Formats: sequence, C-alpha cells, structure tokens
Amino acid sequence: MSELQAAPDAPEPLAGWRWWTGLAIGSAVGLFGLAGLAVDAAKTMPLVWLKWLIALLLVHDFVLAPLVQLTGRRLRHRAPESWRWPLQLGLITSGVLVLASVPVLVGVGRRTQPGNASVLPGNYPFALAGVLTVVWLGVLALGIWGSTRRRRRSARTDSQGTNRSGKRLANGGCRP
Repeated sequence: MSELQAAPDAPEPLAGWRWWTGLAIGSAVGLFGLAGLAVDAAKTMPLVWLKWLIALLLVHDFVLAPLVQLTGRRLRHRAPESWRWPLQLGLITSGVLVLASVPVLVGVGRRTQPGNASVLPGNYPFALAGVLTVVWLGVLALGIWGSTRRRRRSARTDSQGTNRSGKRLANGGCRP
C-alpha cells in the first residue's frame, strides 16, 4: 500500500462532501426559521426566542456536552464493543431531544400568548416519552444486531486458524 492511500477502514474526513451538504441544508433551514421569526415578530416575540436559544446553547455546552464526554469514557471501559456505538447514539439523541423539548415542556408559548388555547395544545411529555421509546428500541435492535453479527463473524474461522481476512489467529482458531 502506498503512503498516499488511506487505509480502507479509515474514517472519512470531517470536511468532506457530506459535511458541506449538511452545512448548506442546515443553514438554509436555519435562515428560513429566522426569516419567519423576523417577519412575524409581533406574534413570535424574537427576544423571548433569543433568550431561550442562548440558555439552551449554554446548557448544551456546559451540561450536555460534558455529560456525553464522561458517559462515552465510561462506556468505552464498561460496555461490550458491539453495544458502544448504539448506546452512544441513543444517549446523544436522547439528550438532544430532551434539550430541544424544554421550551414546550415548560410551556413557554402559553405564557407569551395567555388565553390562546391553540398554543401548544399537545401532550408534550407523553410525546417525548414516545419518541424516546422509539430511540431506545432502535438502540436495543442495533445492539442485538451488532452482537449477533460479531458472534457470527468470530465463528467463521477455519480449521487452519485464520479468520475471514486471512490473518492468522494467535490460538490457532481454537476456542479456549
């Protein structure tokens, strides 16, 4: 293998085409939301939104991100390898969902539009619980899938003590 080629299992760089596509789409969605907030400023109360946005960003940076880091470190040492990324995905997704749901859970819109029964008419704690249930069922499915896939892969050793990629195993392919 030449030095210029990357290993086949090397991760894609963060500045690849997917990153730029995500940035373009995310920026367009954000600008659309800001335009709607500014056009209907009398109804949307941009200063209230700004206060919530700043508070949520601070909570993200000083609470959620450190918790994700600490939890990831603990998972590295305590969770089986096939369960690590599904658990990390579930924990990060759950944290972001809960953080994004804080304004509707607290009922910010009800206080800014008193007497308007159509503002936040849903049962948001129940909806959040439903979404989190789906997320963790997905984590369970991915973890089980990863565990069975890993077991099947390790069972595919031949009698000469080599694995699928042809690498010689230290114990000759025998299980202890």
